[in-house]
Amino acid sequence: DDSLFQFLDLFKTQEPVNISFENYLPRNTAFALMLGMSDYTRFNADLNEYLQANFKLQGYIDFNDSLENRYEIDIARQLISFAGKKAALFMTEPTGDAPSGFLMAAVQFTNPQQVQQVSQGYIQAIDKRGEGDSVSFSHNGIPISRVKLGNFLKLIYGNTFEHISNPFYFIKDDVFYFVNDLNAMKLLIEQVNSGNVLAADSGYM
Repeated sequence: DDSLFQFLDLFKTQEPVNISFENYLPRNTAFALMLGMSDYTRFNADLNEYLQANFKLQGYIDFNDSLENRYEIDIARQLISFAGKKAALFMTEPTGDAPSGFLMAAVQFTNPQQVQQVSQGYIQAIDKRGEGDSVSFSHNGIPISRVKLGNFLKLIYGNTFEHISNPFYFIKDDVFYFVNDLNAMKLLIEQVNSGNVLAADSGYM
């Protein structure tokens, strides 16, 4: 219905972007929803307008405020300025009875080192309240951290990403991978680091 303000309308103000996630998504990707934003600042402003028009904005404000009040962090202010031009919500072929664990996100940030510092600050703030993970994870030499802030990615990309919750994450280049399930994360690390990605699949290419 063209009379309605829909999520896809947020991209009318954006220029085409070469998303090029083939080198970052594993070969057994079952589906991927890829977003390309030439101007994330404009996208975020349009997202807030869209949420307000659909009577959802207050819920997002309350969620961000609850994180700030509980942990003294402000995702809306700290992470949005580093959002890059591409993001993907994807799922690999599940190997068990809980396919939601294989739902993942790959997000590009313009300053991965700074975002890593911000993320570690979040983790420390959560740990101070005794709500974090006491174990540091590592797989194949790759550090794995966990951000137990619920579905915070929706503050950056809207409720398209709301099912990524309390995710584990690791970093490759300027791309952060967020995964709900630790075992799925380990499999993802093995695939991406060994080059077993979509770009290596001639059928896909």
